This record gives sequence, C-alpha cells and structure tokens, in this order.
Amino acid sequence: FVRAGRWQEAMALIAANGEAMLNEGDHAVLEQWLDRIPEPIRTGNPKLCYLRGVCACLKGVWLRVSGELEAALAGLPVQEHAALAIRAMFLQVDALNSCGERELAWQRLDELERLPLDPAAKAHLALQRAWCALPTGDPAAVGHYMMTFLACAERDAANICPRTADRVHLLFIGLPHVAECFERFYALCELVRGQTAAPWQLAAIAIGAWGYLWQGRREPLVPMLERGDALHQQFGSMRLVSERVLQFRGLFMAASGRFEAAQQLARRLVGDLQSTESAAHRAVWLRAYQHAYARICWMARDYESFRSLAPALLAPRVANEWQFMQAAMELVRGQLALLREDWPSAEAALRAPVELHARFRMPMVYGDPRITLAYAQLLQGRRSGAWEAFAPVLEEVLSDQAIGLLLLEPPHVVDALLEIAPGDIQRSAPFDACRARIARWRPAGSETASLAALSPLSVLSEREIEVLERVASGASNKHIARDLSLSLHTVKRHIANILDKLDCASRGQAADIYRRAG
Repeated sequence: FVRAGRWQEAMALIAANGEAMLNEGDHAVLEQWLDRIPEPIRTGNPKLCYLRGVCACLKGVWLRVSGELEAALAGLPVQEHAALAIRAMFLQVDALNSCGERELAWQRLDELERLPLDPAAKAHLALQRAWCALPTGDPAAVGHYMMTFLACAERDAANICPRTADRVHLLFIGLPHVAECFERFYALCELVRGQTAAPWQLAAIAIGAWGYLWQGRREPLVPMLERGDALHQQFGSMRLVSERVLQFRGLFMAASGRFEAAQQLARRLVGDLQSTESAAHRAVWLRAYQHAYARICWMARDYESFRSLAPALLAPRVANEWQFMQAAMELVRGQLALLREDWPSAEAALRAPVELHARFRMPMVYGDPRITLAYAQLLQGRRSGAWEAFAPVLEEVLSDQAIGLLLLEPPHVVDALLEIAPGDIQRSAPFDACRARIARWRPAGSETASLAALSPLSVLSEREIEVLERVASGASNKHIARDLSLSLHTVKRHIANILDKLDCASRGQAADIYRRAG
C-alpha cells in the first residue's frame, strides 16, 4: 500500500499493528513506512504521530518526540483514547525532562495524576516522578518513588515489566533503596520474559546488571552480559535501549581493570552524540558523557587523557544542564589540583563537591568526591584527616553492601584507603567480605586488596615516586632536579615528604622500601 501510494489503507494497517511491531523490535521498518507517507497526510492521523514519536524516543531524538506527541495528543481526546493518550503523555514527560524542560515535565505529571490510571499507568507515574525528582537533589524522594514503582510491578509483573523496563533510568543507581529495587525488578522480569526475545529484555538486563555491580556480585553478571550481547545484536539499533547496556559495559570493564577497552567504548558513546539528530540530547547530556569518559581515564591513571578533557569538562554550564554537573566540575578541579600537588587548591575544590554529593549523587557519571578528598589527605601524610573523610564511605559500603562505591574508583586509591581503617574494622567479617568481593573484580595476577601487605608506596604521589626511583638509583638531589626539570628546593621538599609518609629516618631506608616494593 505504501509503494502504491494508497495512504489511507497503509495508515489503517500501520495504526492497527504499529505497537506490536515496536514490542517486537521492528521500529526501523515501522519508521521507514511512516516517513514514506506524505507529512500533511500523516500528521492528520494522531495514532501515526504517536507511533512516530515512540520511534523518535527509542533513538533519543527528543525534539521530534515532543513535536509528534503534541500532534498526537491534540487529536486524541483523553476520554475517547484514554490508554493511548496517557502513554503519549508519559513519553512526553520523559522527553521534556531529558531536554531540561523540568517545570513542564512536572506540570504534565500533575495532569496525569488527576486522570483515572490503570495499574501499569500508576507504575509509569511513580517512575516518572522519580525521574523528575532526580535533578531536584532529593535522593530520598527518588528512592520512595522507586519503591512505589516496584510495589506496582510486583502486583502485576506480567503486564508491567515489559511495558516499563525501558523507562527505568539507570542514573538512579547509588541512591537509597535503588540497588535493591533494581535487583528485585530484574528478578520479576526473569519470571515473565518467556522464550521470545524482545527489546525490553535488554533494558531489564541493564537494570539487573547495575544492581549486581553495586553489591559487587560479579559472578551472575557474566552470563547476564553474554545474553545481553545476543539481544544487542538483535535490537542494538534502538539507541535508547542499547546505549544503557553500552554505558554499563564500559564501567563494568573499568571496574574489572580492562581500562583500554572501557576508554574506547566511552569515546564511542561521546562520538555518537555528534550526529545531527542528537542535537537536543547532546545539549543536555554531552558533558555528562564526557565526565563518564574522564572518570574512566582517572581510574586508569591515564592523566594525559584526563587533562585533555578538562577544558570541556570545566566550561560554564549551559541553561538546561543538570545541576549534578556542578559537583562533577568541582571534582575535576580538585583532581587537577591533586595532579599538580597543589594541596590547598585540591582540598578547597574537593570540599564543594563533597557537600553537593549528598544531594546530587551520580555514580554513573562522576566519582565520589569523598574518596578523592580522603586520598588527598593521605598523600599529604594526614592519616587522621583521610580516615575522617573516608569513614562515612566505608560505613555505607559495609552496612549497605554498596561495593560499587569502591569498584568505580581507582584501585590504587581504594587499596590505600582501606589500609587506614582502624584495626577493629579491618578484623570484622563485613570488612573481610568487602575485600574478598573487590578482589574478585581485579585482573588475574594483579595485586588485590585481599593481600595481607599492601605496598607502602601507594601513599606517594606520582612525582614523589619518580623522585624516590632516582634516590634508589643513587642520584644526588642536583641530578634529580636536572633530570625532572625541578628546582633543588622542590626536590628537597619531595624527599622530606617521602621520608615523612614512609616513616623513614634516611634516604637509604626509603630507597630500600622502594627496591623491596619492586
């Protein structure tokens, strides 16, 4: 009918079968048909506008989503087409929030709440309330809405899980109750998924994977990701779904010590935002993707790449960017000062994101500034200050099994900070279990946190290790200064810091520690 230009008959078939095609992953064919129908004819059919809006949503083309859904809602009186109109309104909320139009998103949710909603729509409402609460800096509200959503799903999993899996936003991970909610929702999805592959199952895998990573449970992740790869081959062109799996895989590889592959994938995700269709998505999200790439570089100790990203990361915020970007920017400032060994600037910069972190925690995008601040203290030999900053993190890790907090930080930093925990904590069963789980994520043959003795050199900065290397080779201060392009005064200061941090009385003792550490 499309090829013959018999538009009315084509539109009738598309309207009748379009949603079934979307559920089976045939969005590309559906969108091709819709695009072949002349726009003046197509825009007069609200059902086709809705279907085209869904296709745009699956590709993250938010401006088209809003336009198509506005046209759909204008021709779909809620009283006559209640279920379809409500679904269109929920998609519109997602698009508005993703474009930074958050006040309009809240208004639309208030309108929805006044309508008669079925159980699936109530689940959607809770999800979108959580999504809109996220940028307000109210993590408790996000957790509350997510548990409300889970309760809806548990009452009618077969109906709700397939219809909501691709609406669950993974940025929630790390907030109260979310890891538990993700695991329980994934278990429901497994109960109802059946034998037929569908796009929503790929979204469910991304949700469950984050729940498992946050608790440090590596073993069940491997078969999950293998099944996810097979689904990705089938439905990978649905950007909204595939991107979530790719984002998780990048951080999974980084947590596993596969930094080169993780960086390559992060660069690809940043590059994918450069397309013309991604303009609206890019305006709000590009910097978040760049911060996620930078945090992988930081974990990998690829400081050259980290520094090269800094100008983009620290540029002034644009109007619609999320507020959590301010915390991410301040963390980067602190990290750059840390690399310069500018301790006062590092501490001043890091205390700002520590305060913001309580409200705007976003472990998918940027690291935990409390950990970086603790490490900055440790590098200066201030063990008590380091422990003061790190203790709340470790308490959360041990009480909530939030191992992901440590898996998404540089391994050498985590190892050094775990070593300063008081003896009674280190001898506790939860601490032993935590270290054992972390060890399972480390590459085979690498030094892990489960080793009884950790290298004392982990408390030294890179520059101090360079100086100590030359001390151990027998070089004089003058030779070290010339070799590293430093002043003689700076070399003496580094050596004094090294002796203090390693608790050594002489250069010879420090050199001996360096040689024994290999």
